[in-house]
Amino acid sequence: MKATLRKSVNMFAVALAVSVSAPVSIADGPFAGTLGAGNAAFAPTDVYRLTCPGGTASARARVTNPDGNPVDEITVEVIAPTGLVRSAISLEGVAPPTAVRTGAAGRYLVTVHKDATLIAARYSIVLDCHTAAGAAIAGNQSVSIQNQ
Repeated sequence: MKATLRKSVNMFAVALAVSVSAPVSIADGPFAGTLGAGNAAFAPTDVYRLTCPGGTASARARVTNPDGNPVDEITVEVIAPTGLVRSAISLEGVAPPTAVRTGAAGRYLVTVHKDATLIAARYSIVLDCHTAAGAAIAGNQSVSIQNQ
């Protein structure tokens, strides 16, 4: 009985130690996404909601356009709760810029869209809330709310 109890306590201690030292996610993503084919009147758009907690000084997003047509543009926009917007354009084969919208805690919208072309496009996105020191706030604060 004592041996079983001791073994159980030891297993609990190991499990606790592993969970405490487990790595913490420091950014939302990278997530893979696909924008469907568009046309002259319609540009597909994916939308993410980013809920930033207290201590947030900015929301940031970056998309990578891994295999599009060199003239395809994939744009990411970060929209603050106040309605202010920052955007960045990602071209295929070029290091992607980051859209940085300063702000505070609240719900941000992050949109990903491309110029209207007849072919679909894959992308990868990293988005997160950041502190004034520029550190990503741990945890996953994003959710996809529209997928086209």
